[in-house]
Parts: sequence; C-alpha cells; structure tokens
Amino acid sequence: MHTYFLLDRSGSMVSNWEEVIESINTYVREMAGDEHLINSRITVACFDSVDPFLLVRRNKKIKKWKDISCDEITPRGMTPLYDGIGQLSLTIKKDNPDRAAIIILTDGMENSSREFDKKSAKKIIDGFKKKNFDVNFLGVNFDAFSEADNVGVTSSFTLNTTIGNYADTMIRMVSKNSMYAVTGTVRGFSDDEREEASK
Repeated sequence: MHTYFLLDRSGSMVSNWEEVIESINTYVREMAGDEHLINSRITVACFDSVDPFLLVRRNKKIKKWKDISCDEITPRGMTPLYDGIGQLSLTIKKDNPDRAAIIILTDGMENSSREFDKKSAKKIIDGFKKKNFDVNFLGVNFDAFSEADNVGVTSSFTLNTTIGNYADTMIRMVSKNSMYAVTGTVRGFSDDEREEASK
C-alpha cells in the first residue's frame, strides 16, 4: 500500500503547523509498528499559491522514513486545493499503486487554483474511488464537509479534527488503513471517530 498526504501549507495553517507536521510523523511511526503496513510507502506533498505542488517526501519506505521538520516547509500564500489534487493525481499515475490511501488535510476553502477547477478535481477523485483507493478529507480545525463534497469526497470519508487531536486522529487513520491494506475494503469514519476527532 502507498499512502499519499496532500497537505495545505497556506498561510492560515501557521497556528496549526507544528501539530499537523508532527501528526504526519506520528502516522508513519504507527505504521512501522503494524505488520500489515511495514512494507508500505509514503509520499507527502504540499500545496500553496506560491508553489502549487511540492513533494516533501517521495515514495519513501517506512523503514527509511526521516521525520519532517517544521523548518523544511513553512505556511505561506493561499489555497489552490484543486491544483494540489490535480498535481497529486499525476504523481499517483506514475506510481500506479494497487492500493492507495489518500489523505487530504486543509484548513480552508479553495481560493487560488489556476490549472484545475472544481469539475476536474472531482473527476480525479471519482477516478481514485473507481480504483478502490481510500480517499479521506480531513478538516484541520475547519468544517470540511462542504469543500470535501465539492471534490467528490462523501461525508462518510470526511472528518473534522481540532487542535490537540491531530496525532490521535492519525493513529486512528493507521488502524483504518491497516484493514484496507489487508482486505482491500474501504470504510468510512464511524460516529465515534468523528466525535473523538472533534473534541
């Protein structure tokens, strides 16, 4: 399995940045302790209006993962979400994984895409779902349901998480992805998971 993080690095993320970055590192450490995920690979990409797509980690094996630091990437600019989704799709197409977990993290609405629009971003997400990829949309201290719906991620795969809960949310994501890696079954978030993430 290959996990792809698509991370909003727009300027408004600054107050959440340290915790969000650490939650991604936590996700990978949790994967390293799961026998079903130990051979997985990780790609982390960021998007903002200065650089619509930046690969921070590319196709990294769990055993060779190096934690991301806040000094490597800092928040700036606006939120070209559709462009980020479009560019990520090109990366995934090159990798051609059998199973992929896609985790989109953002704290705001699309406001600056130039190459892709809502229609094309939704078409891309629909294509991921047809391949039985596990596509998840996480609102970072942000009610993400409307924006997730805009790009075709249904409410059952959308989660709002609040400050102080990001790492725990990622630990729950690992459990979800472990089942997907073994069975190929894609499942949404439970009501309990939503409640825990938004406390």
